[in-house]
Amino acid sequence: MIGVIVFPGPDEAAYGLAEQMPLSLLPLGDRPVIQHMIEFLAHQGVRQFELILEHSPEQVEQYLGDGTRWGCRFRYHLVSQPGRGYRLLSVIAGLEKEAWLLAHADQLPYIPLADYFNETQPVAFFDGEAGGWKGTAIFPAGRIDDPVMQGSRAGLDAHVAALIAGKAGRAVQVPKSISVKTPAALLQTQRDLLDRTFADLMIGGNENERGVWISRNVVIHPSAHITPPVYLGPNCRLGKGAQIGPYAVISGNC
Repeated sequence: MIGVIVFPGPDEAAYGLAEQMPLSLLPLGDRPVIQHMIEFLAHQGVRQFELILEHSPEQVEQYLGDGTRWGCRFRYHLVSQPGRGYRLLSVIAGLEKEAWLLAHADQLPYIPLADYFNETQPVAFFDGEAGGWKGTAIFPAGRIDDPVMQGSRAGLDAHVAALIAGKAGRAVQVPKSISVKTPAALLQTQRDLLDRTFADLMIGGNENERGVWISRNVVIHPSAHITPPVYLGPNCRLGKGAQIGPYAVISGNC
């Protein structure tokens, strides 16, 4: 299974969160969102990743590297025309011979995707409540349709909807997602992570008290009050009378 991840450009729905870095590099617990996604997909058995980069590609490539830290291989493809990154699917070797997963770095369904890797028709994953497509689909080997390669995201959405409506593809409802599409989605995903809703996603640090993860070199004043769940990043300082939590994630060096 080949994993193709599209890193979309800034979206107005993000309200400026992506001005300094891609949404996928925002912290979720102790690591960026995209690292959680990569680790989740690698656990599902995806070892080859083709990353289509439209926004801040140098930041993404610098952080992820070549994939060896996860036992995977990463290849990067830079988008020359904003919003048309799907055209690069035509130059990715292997999609004609091996099944492939199309995903987006701002949202990934939390579901055992490997259960659908051997389907003979496309499988698209939809929101269980709102009904919208989550931007993730699995295609059998050789299924690189022209509307996918040539169109924008809007065209891709319409193409997936047409596949489902014409019974040429299968729709799967998903109750939960790892999502940073909006500030509200990021906060909800953060809550789900701290509540252990995502059982396969990890949080580093020592959990000396249930729901309180403390990373290395953290100093906490005796009068500080922590209400779990909380994650404290490396080199953090909680001063006198500080009140943290619940559902707080403090990044490193704060």
